[in-house]
Amino acid sequence: MSGPKHNVNPAEYGWTYQGSNAQSRVEYWQNDQGAKMDYYSTTGTVKTSMEHPSAGKTQMFPLDLNASSERS
Repeated sequence: MSGPKHNVNPAEYGWTYQGSNAQSRVEYWQNDQGAKMDYYSTTGTVKTSMEHPSAGKTQMFPLDLNASSERS
């Protein structure tokens, strides 16, 4: 993928790279607990998917993150 707008490397936070889709400009990541993350580096959008203990399968799309909240 060409030059991300948001310079964040999920591997630095324990995520394992699973692949990408160049046309959609998305990278796929997974952590040790089985949570999955789709990271759109051009916009900084992150979608997480996981199996919640009581709610079942869930997806989250946080919006309006600034640079400082990306690192928290």
